[in-house]
Amino acid sequence: MKVTSVNIETKIEFDDASPFVLCIQNPKEYYKVVQELVAAFRGEVSEFMFWDGDKNVNAESAGEILTDIFSFELSDKKIINLLHKHLQQNFNENDLIFKFQNVKAVSEKFLLELCGTEQFALDYNEISLEGLLKLCNVKPERNYETLLEKIICYLNIFSELKGAYNFVLVGLKNVLDNEELQLLYRHCKLHKLSLLLIESGKSRPILPEERAIIITEDLCEIVENLSQV
Repeated sequence: MKVTSVNIETKIEFDDASPFVLCIQNPKEYYKVVQELVAAFRGEVSEFMFWDGDKNVNAESAGEILTDIFSFELSDKKIINLLHKHLQQNFNENDLIFKFQNVKAVSEKFLLELCGTEQFALDYNEISLEGLLKLCNVKPERNYETLLEKIICYLNIFSELKGAYNFVLVGLKNVLDNEELQLLYRHCKLHKLSLLLIESGKSRPILPEERAIIITEDLCEIVENLSQV
């Protein structure tokens, strides 16, 4: 998949073997670029366009953007909705319906007996799989210890639940060192996940596997490693 912008001359191409880094040294342009990318992933009008070959595609259909590296959670509403939808799909494709009918019958019998202990009539909703998932607060387990592990969990979850394979991560180089970045890059290459990193400046040299566009304070473009792919 390729990304184009009316304000960036060089095309950005996703590649699981070579993360793309967009370093923007001009603060106003950095803010604008992030806002425009967010708009693109919301399906709104944006200066960024995403292409699959010659076909213009919705950015959100094949990817995700993470703008808040400090406080993102694996149990946010979007992930929970995707998870519950995925579990209901798994439920429909397996023979779990018979087990659920047994659980439902036992639960409804219990509710009937419990409600019968009152001297007035009570009503309750029919037990459903969706209601059970919400009642039991089914969500991804917090099984990470470091930020790197958390980010990998984030990528894996959206890859599994949504089929996402292109990810835009904002400010990642401010919180991961080079060793951690290379571990992340190896994971992405293994699982065919492509990364676009948006950074507010070039804080350290570009890694060998990275390709980069550096937008200077006066909005000139400098490219690095683009010939390697």
